[in-house]
Amino acid sequence: MYLRDLLTSCLRRWPLLLVCLAVTAGATYAVFMAISPSYESQASVVLVPPQSKEQPDQNRYLGLGGLKQSADVLARTMMSEETTAAIRDAAPEATYQVEPDWATSAPILDVKVTSDTAQSAEAMLETILRRIPVNLRNLQESVDIAASNQITQVLVSRDTAPDPVEKLRIRLAGLTLAGLLLMSALLIAAVDGLMLRRSSRDKVTAASRTRSPKGEGGNATKSRPAGHGSDPKEDQSSGTSDLEPVSRT
Repeated sequence: MYLRDLLTSCLRRWPLLLVCLAVTAGATYAVFMAISPSYESQASVVLVPPQSKEQPDQNRYLGLGGLKQSADVLARTMMSEETTAAIRDAAPEATYQVEPDWATSAPILDVKVTSDTAQSAEAMLETILRRIPVNLRNLQESVDIAASNQITQVLVSRDTAPDPVEKLRIRLAGLTLAGLLLMSALLIAAVDGLMLRRSSRDKVTAASRTRSPKGEGGNATKSRPAGHGSDPKEDQSSGTSDLEPVSRT
């Protein structure tokens, strides 16, 4: 019932409705354009075991099962303070995340970069992909693993160009749209109610004026019988004049 009343109010106050819709559309567009989209770029790297000396022709991808922990350790080194400080010099405004792919048992690292510009995201991703083999080699050299026995990395996939992320600007524009539509509905309902009350009050005033007497003193004063004047003194004088004393014989 309230929705029907609101629709009726909007139809009655359609000029105000058009103004509110125009303001809402303009404000929503302004908010959407004021917020720049962010850019995201991703890549995946898989760790590959060294070539077997006993079976040099064996497929190295068959031995991926034992490298999951190595991928976890490498991901932690990529997120260390030292590595983070070195990587962020390439793009200070960008952020990144390197973590193992928990959806698979393979030793895969997922790299995700987010930045305000596409150039910054691309530069950050390139820096990370160059840093991964450095950290992987340092980890193995720290435990005296020969170069021929070291784990290596292979790039599985990489975005050709950063993808724009519109989530934030769409969310804020949607909130602006919903808020302004609600305020417009409340405004139209309030204005319509005020105008209806004023119109009803004017009608009552006009009706009361039409029902008022046409002239002052419309009821004529009723005539009194003879001998009953309006002035009591005149009645007394007339009464005493009629009752004259009778003379004695």
